[in-house]
Amino acid sequence: MSKPLLALAVCLFLSTTTHLGADDDAVKLHAAAVAKIQAGSFAEAIALLDQCIAKDPATAVYWKDRGRARQMLDDLDGAIADYDRAIAVEPALAMAWNNRGCARRSKGDHTGAMADLARAIALDPKLDFAYVNRGYTHIVLGDLAAAKADIERALELGTKYRDYPALWLWTIRARMGDKPAADDGLRKHLATLAPDAAARSFAARLAALLLGDADEAGFLAELDKDTTPEGKGMRCEAHYFAGTRQRVLGRDESAVQHFRKAVAQQAPGYVEHHAALRALEEMGHATAELDK
Repeated sequence: MSKPLLALAVCLFLSTTTHLGADDDAVKLHAAAVAKIQAGSFAEAIALLDQCIAKDPATAVYWKDRGRARQMLDDLDGAIADYDRAIAVEPALAMAWNNRGCARRSKGDHTGAMADLARAIALDPKLDFAYVNRGYTHIVLGDLAAAKADIERALELGTKYRDYPALWLWTIRARMGDKPAADDGLRKHLATLAPDAAARSFAARLAALLLGDADEAGFLAELDKDTTPEGKGMRCEAHYFAGTRQRVLGRDESAVQHFRKAVAQQAPGYVEHHAALRALEEMGHATAELDK
């Protein structure tokens, strides 16, 4: 799976066998669908999950995982419809609430996202990604203190994907006026990565950008050459974090330019898109024409 798709996918959950139904054929088809999702073959996964649902519509995880595949293809309405059905079948399925919260945030429904993520946490207080996702949504809503608490809780719970939460903690701490602590925390995180992992991690390159250790212009120019479908997500992330660093340093004009470029990528599946809109609004810039 590509770097930006992995970054998007970490907010979503696949299923474990705990919730699978009794139809053996559907269970086998589901296992194949999970493999397709993990490989980034989302359309093929949907076709397999269609068969699962036809055989066993009373198993919630089939609806949830088809919603996940649809969401990865930017079919947010279809994804939400599937999450709705998963929740109707199994109201206690915390992962479905988490995933629907992510989809709602991508559509700009931050109030709905917060409600879903709160429900996911109430159902499973150790669901680390739900804290991450609620933390991200707090950022979009401008509540940095609540965002910090949620992301730190996710890290305490041992969330597997720590790279992006580390970037967001830098953002929060620096925006709250403690850039030295933000820098120290991010450098400590980078020190935990194996050298080869740090070299190939896009998140590590974003960390270098935030720390001032990267050639910002060269990095962004390199991303501009990426014509793949995933390139827009990478540019959205890079411009958002570049803009955040410039804002922390008091370079508002440069920050606004970066935030506008982040939004211009039209990648609403990325929290950075919504955070850039929020930043522009906080800095007194109209966003209605941008977010179309």
